[in-house]
Amino acid sequence: MSSPRGEPAGGLRIGMVCPYDWSVPGGVRQHIADLSEQLRVRGNEVTILTPASDHLSLPTGVVAAGSPVGVPFNGSVARIAFDPSAFSRTREWLRAGRFDLLHVHEPASPSLAGIACWCATGPIVATFHASHEYATLMRTFSPLIRTALDKVTARIAVSAQARVTLLTHLGAQSVVIPNGVTIAHFAAGGADTPDCRVRRPAGPASDGPAPHRATDGGTGALRILFLGRLDEPRKGLGVLMAALPEVLAGHPALTVQIAGPGDPGDVPSHLDQRWAHRVQWLGEVSDAEKAALFASATIYVAPNTGRESFGIVLLEAMAAGAGIVASDLPAFRDVLDGGRCGLLVPVGEPAALARGLNLALSDVRGRTARIAAGRQRVLGFDWSVVTGQILDVYASVMTLGGGVQEDLRGQLYGRVSPTGRRTHRQARRTVR
Repeated sequence: MSSPRGEPAGGLRIGMVCPYDWSVPGGVRQHIADLSEQLRVRGNEVTILTPASDHLSLPTGVVAAGSPVGVPFNGSVARIAFDPSAFSRTREWLRAGRFDLLHVHEPASPSLAGIACWCATGPIVATFHASHEYATLMRTFSPLIRTALDKVTARIAVSAQARVTLLTHLGAQSVVIPNGVTIAHFAAGGADTPDCRVRRPAGPASDGPAPHRATDGGTGALRILFLGRLDEPRKGLGVLMAALPEVLAGHPALTVQIAGPGDPGDVPSHLDQRWAHRVQWLGEVSDAEKAALFASATIYVAPNTGRESFGIVLLEAMAAGAGIVASDLPAFRDVLDGGRCGLLVPVGEPAALARGLNLALSDVRGRTARIAAGRQRVLGFDWSVVTGQILDVYASVMTLGGGVQEDLRGQLYGRVSPTGRRTHRQARRTVR
């Protein structure tokens, strides 16, 4: 999976467009942050345009395009910027950046990515992350979405599921390049960052030992970790809570840690007071704290109920050496190599999840074998490998030459007019 010769040398000026609020943790934002860091290490200059609810905390190289608003999207709430001020700020950013190449993420959603496509012409790469039914979105926004996608010269899908979604609903071909993971960071348990301590809110529900590498050798200590937004039903926390009584009853030394933003009071609970003190609600955690939690977990549980296109969190758990029990979703099955790197259980069934967790906790030999397989498999997803593949795509579009220019021909009108569509026909055919 190494990058072949022909990958562009460093020195590119790259404009990266994030569709979602930079102030809110998420898989797409993390992908963009990690990729941008890798590109900078290789000598490129990367500037990121993004919505941001907290402009003061943006790191160097990240530019705010306005405050986001929440919009229901793909079973979640996407915080996006899509208003006249976002258009003007995007045009200003393009003029100031003088980019050699534009890389947008999720341009099929109403977001900055689509705006950037409308406002620019030249080498444009688009990455598609989502895997879901686009039917409603396409019926409503098809003309607008297609006018943005007409500007794209190369497309990347992060998984086979995302590729099929793109082909089925938008009729567009793409190359599959997976999400990446910084293996060294998770293998070190976050110790490569200044502060990897895990915050635990005060109160009985959070009492318990500080995180450590959880094993059942000698002490019998075991730890299950759930990570995800508490207010997104598709993350499956409700399924886990329904499964926990049986699991906790069978493992007296087991602690369950639940990390992620949201109010625990809004989560339906099937636990009585016998078990409640063994569940720790950690709240939102930093990247370093997340790595420390993975490193201390016996089992990472992913009881998601659907609409997942990849499963980067599974890669992070694999890199940290945690055992995994996950819903048998197509995307998760692909990442876990058909179950060789983690146990797969039926989707949305608490009893089946309880059986899977009990087996993973009790079968030390099987768990150890799956962890070893995961550590080997995740090597192919390290950012050093994935970045090389993305640079190959960059090389294919840089043959267009001329760099990224602001498209001044009426913006939206220019995309839907016959003249505007004819102008970009050649670019559409150049790279698929």
